[in-house]
Amino acid sequence: MNQVNTDIYRTGVSGGAALAWVNSYSAVVIKTSDATMLFDPVGMEVPAAAPLDLIAITHGHSDHWEPELITRIQAQTGSTVAAAPALADKLRRIGGKSPLTTLLERGDSGASKDGRPETGDANSRGDLPDIVSLLPGDEVSICETTVSALRCDHAAVEPLAFQVVTPDGITVYLPGDTTPFPEMGELPQKCSDRSGHRRSGERGIDVLCWMGTALTDGAEIANLVRPKVLLSYAITPPAAGDRAYGILTELTPDIPFQALVRHQVFFWPGRD
Repeated sequence: MNQVNTDIYRTGVSGGAALAWVNSYSAVVIKTSDATMLFDPVGMEVPAAAPLDLIAITHGHSDHWEPELITRIQAQTGSTVAAAPALADKLRRIGGKSPLTTLLERGDSGASKDGRPETGDANSRGDLPDIVSLLPGDEVSICETTVSALRCDHAAVEPLAFQVVTPDGITVYLPGDTTPFPEMGELPQKCSDRSGHRRSGERGIDVLCWMGTALTDGAEIANLVRPKVLLSYAITPPAAGDRAYGILTELTPDIPFQALVRHQVFFWPGRD
């Protein structure tokens, strides 16, 4: 596990994944060799000219969902937004008042008539519409990186969890604010490669990004998923963080744990 402090958006990734928290709690950037993805941006900004392919939203609570910010980042970067249907509809209404980046500026959409992505041979973010509606079991592919929407048990409208699979098979799980449920032990979910063939995640979950506040839930999720490493945001003040991490690691003694300060970039597998 090799960590450095740098700009996640411009970090070079030749294999595996690089990850960083870019606000104090919810917003995580995951970068693979061919895609850059931002989850749940709130109270933050994306650097000017930063590459960004996808903005994904887990649910509509205010600590995970800031629609005007999402719209602004999308217009700045030309990225696709992926969210559950109710949130996607709200973003489309906002975009109608302040137009998003048009598909013609990004190339042919390659999307089906219902606005959901189709599997194809093209490998750029221009193959996706501006806004994609996802339900659990749906997938979005960016080049050879796959993002799958998964079940999330949370008191919100149409909540989602996400699974990211890199081109070389590294799997990252972002459960959002879900409570644990036994079926988590069956992850990773199977996903499609670009040719439409099914590929199974025999590797298991490599990285679990836990952004919740209930320590016992986080520990139970980790023990169900059995990741190779458990990541969390750094809790402040440090004394509170130390107490929380002590409780968490006591409940997950055989799972390596790393708390990341804001903008600290984590590489999995680590760099040489």
